[in-house]
Amino acid sequence: MEPSVLLITANLGTLFEKPKEMLEVWLSKFYETVDHFKPHFITLHCQEVGGKQFRKFMSEVTSFVNHMLHSTSLADYDRAAMYLDEDYTLDDNFTALGNIHFVHKDVKEVQCFDFKECKYRTLTGRNIHQGNLLEVTTHMKERFAAHYFQEVKWSRKGYLRTRWKLENITFDLVNVHLFHDPSNLTAMEESPSLYSSKRRAALESILDKFSKDKHEKVPLFIFGDFNFRLDARSLVKNLVGKAKPEYVKNEVGAITKVVYTENDGDSRVLLSVEQKKFEPLRGELFNCSDDALWLLQYDREHDSFKKRLYEFERTFPPSYPYSEKMENGNKYMDTRVPAWCDRIFLSPLAKKILSEDPSKKPVYNVFGEDVCMGDHKPVYLRIVLKVSPSSSHPPSNSGNHGSPTSNRPRHSCTLL
Repeated sequence: MEPSVLLITANLGTLFEKPKEMLEVWLSKFYETVDHFKPHFITLHCQEVGGKQFRKFMSEVTSFVNHMLHSTSLADYDRAAMYLDEDYTLDDNFTALGNIHFVHKDVKEVQCFDFKECKYRTLTGRNIHQGNLLEVTTHMKERFAAHYFQEVKWSRKGYLRTRWKLENITFDLVNVHLFHDPSNLTAMEESPSLYSSKRRAALESILDKFSKDKHEKVPLFIFGDFNFRLDARSLVKNLVGKAKPEYVKNEVGAITKVVYTENDGDSRVLLSVEQKKFEPLRGELFNCSDDALWLLQYDREHDSFKKRLYEFERTFPPSYPYSEKMENGNKYMDTRVPAWCDRIFLSPLAKKILSEDPSKKPVYNVFGEDVCMGDHKPVYLRIVLKVSPSSSHPPSNSGNHGSPTSNRPRHSCTLL
């Protein structure tokens, strides 16, 4: 039987800063998704582990981990590997990324790749790596170089890569966190924006590095917070038409606000934009519903990578920026233009290992639509993999195929 895989990307910055309010809610929606699909293999890619104020809230990560380790929804997942980059004292290395993997008991054979020894190791038990990951060789991690941050503050953005052999099916899983847009005002100056160009260069560097390194080229699933934003300049032009901008400047002459009004300032304000404010007159155009899918026409950052990275059709609204207030979990904040920041992409090779059974089509969606999950909604992709002819122990658990409404053991991968 063909193994089912659940891939999830989640920016957890808000969760760790509001654990008493959000931890149970967030995890309950995660468990609901797992219970619905019953996948054989789960990967959760986390960004902003420890929160935006990681020095203050990094200690909350252990509660998150322990909750999953003791969950009844994950009781049948007898093997796990967690990589949680928590050591923020390593200024040149810290990424705040977390890759969490669970393997169902019905999977007969699963191996993780040792990038140092260039060997696969059989995964046994539940293995949690927290803090400093420098000596852990079953992952590859890198923080983006400082030259990508010439216009913004150097931050903890980077990638974390693992490689797997699941029932003799080999693939890479890469967690990535690209740069955000610090200023709405700068983002709408050019098309593509300065920030978009930086994200493109960083993602290209990752893909080029993987294509040239010494390791075998295998199917790639790359998913995380790409921070892909809409083409703000084109969107604003559509919203305001021929209205002329009025600029508000501070005491040193820097623009702090742009206001577009009808009839040269004599009528309604069509749009007001500040560094961290985006307030359109027609706010209903940006509702957290299918009505927001009209914004897809301005989602263009993936266009440069379409030959290298495939994405399934999105039928869900932008995953960011949702309200961080518990009572407004299905509303956007007015801080940014809503965007599909959180994405799951496949390489051409990865498409070839997907099941051809029409009853096992991929499901690409978000979970937690109706509750507060933080400023990002988690995005998931449920897929089913083809078993190669040489696979001798196909799993027996079938899983569901439709869309849903402590003590930490040391790493125990052993050489084959």
